[in-house]
Amino acid sequence: MPTTKWIPTLLLSSLIGLLFLTGCSSEEESAKPSDNGFVVVDDENDRANQITVPVNPSSDSTTEQNGEPPEAQAEPETPSQPESQPQPNLPPQQSNIPKTVLEAVANSLEEPVPTAESSIETLQQFISILNNEPRKARNQQEQNQLFAIIAPEVDKLCDMMLSKEELSQTVKLYAYNTKYTALSQMVQIGDKKALARLGQMTAMMSAEEDELVSRKGRLLGLETATHKRLL
Repeated sequence: MPTTKWIPTLLLSSLIGLLFLTGCSSEEESAKPSDNGFVVVDDENDRANQITVPVNPSSDSTTEQNGEPPEAQAEPETPSQPESQPQPNLPPQQSNIPKTVLEAVANSLEEPVPTAESSIETLQQFISILNNEPRKARNQQEQNQLFAIIAPEVDKLCDMMLSKEELSQTVKLYAYNTKYTALSQMVQIGDKKALARLGQMTAMMSAEEDELVSRKGRLLGLETATHKRLL
């Protein structure tokens, strides 16, 4: 083959090869990541996948999930505590439990609790009921417990009776004798003040104008003095 014919053919082949190498080089450069950390996809070759992928996706995971930066996310609201409503002032409940033994007896008789204005018959009725209770005791300990509750109430009822004016001799003797028994029961259970009150009561009886009541008072005074010496 003559030299003038194959030289142009060689030059054309070399030019095509150079162009091919240049095209491949430009495609490789376009596939390399850019300096800003993103991979750019050629619009003409892959138009359907035009997305940019960050180099470090973990740093913006919160932004991708919620669509906004963490600072912009609203903090959960804390439910407010309901305000306490003021309670209405209700009247105190009435209790049907008797507070004293006198109230218990009054409730059983369906009568008011006796006072100094009550009649002598009413006072005697309450005294009789109270004095009958210790007799129902099953042993000495239970009887002493009843004395501790009942004797002071009987003493009060006797004072109510003696506070009345123009009492008969019989009523006075009944009231004094009953009071002496109640105070003696209180001394029996260890009430030291009751012994002093016995002395006061007998002195009052001894000063009575009624000779029978006065003499009875002196006798009870001697018994009280003897009891003091024994104690």
